[in-house]
Amino acid sequence: MRENRTVLALTGAFAIALILAGMAYGLSRGGGGRDGYLLYATYDQADGLAAGAPVYLAGVHVGAVERLRLDPQRFKAQVALRIDEGVGVPEESAAMIVSDGVLGGKFVKIEPGSGEDMMAKGSEFELVQDAVIVESLLERIVQAAAAARRKPE
Repeated sequence: MRENRTVLALTGAFAIALILAGMAYGLSRGGGGRDGYLLYATYDQADGLAAGAPVYLAGVHVGAVERLRLDPQRFKAQVALRIDEGVGVPEESAAMIVSDGVLGGKFVKIEPGSGEDMMAKGSEFELVQDAVIVESLLERIVQAAAAARRKPE
């Protein structure tokens, strides 16, 4: 019985040590940040998008949302995207905020443009698509159904 408690105590201490070592490693790497370069996109609506959300290009994970902030003059969401080093994004590409299913989180999907040159580090997407707000879509559907019921036949 006493041996079981000792084994459990040692296992718990080992688990705590591993967790602390992982946290220390993450902090030493700047919070687990990725290497790469920043591209920017400005949206009218960035609802549901959060820092750390993945960025995909051709269905491949190529980066993450670095940060979001409000442009106080234009009242638009400015989003910084950290793209992995070695990944080029063609000019004329579009940055779209999309949902991972009906109840899933939001992420940024880059549709490659037709440009032969790559976007320069620090440049901004000219083509963007805002987040689609599911609640707004559902409200429109309900309103359309209610209007159709009220129509006299």
